[in-house]
Amino acid sequence: MDFEINGYFYIDNKGDRCRKYLDITLEGAKYSIPQLMVVMMNPGSSTPLNHDENGHQLTPAAKDPTQNQIIEIMKKKILILLVS
Repeated sequence: MDFEINGYFYIDNKGDRCRKYLDITLEGAKYSIPQLMVVMMNPGSSTPLNHDENGHQLTPAAKDPTQNQIIEIMKKKILILLVS
C-alpha cells in the first residue's frame, strides 16, 4: 500500500516556512470526502519535494515521522475494511 503526500507550503511575512494544508491519500484512491482528518500545527518537518512554497498549488511533499504514524493508522483501517 503506497500513499501520496501533497501539501500547500508558503513562507510567512517573518520568513518562517509554513504548511497551510497537507493531504495523505492512498495512491490511486478517488474519495469525495476525507476518510480520516487530522489537525496538525506548524511547524512540521514535511517539505515540498519541488521546493514550491508559494502557497498557491498542491505540491508533492516529503513525509515526516508524524505522517508516517498517521499512514500506519490508515493502513490498519484499510485492512480492517478489507477483512470485514
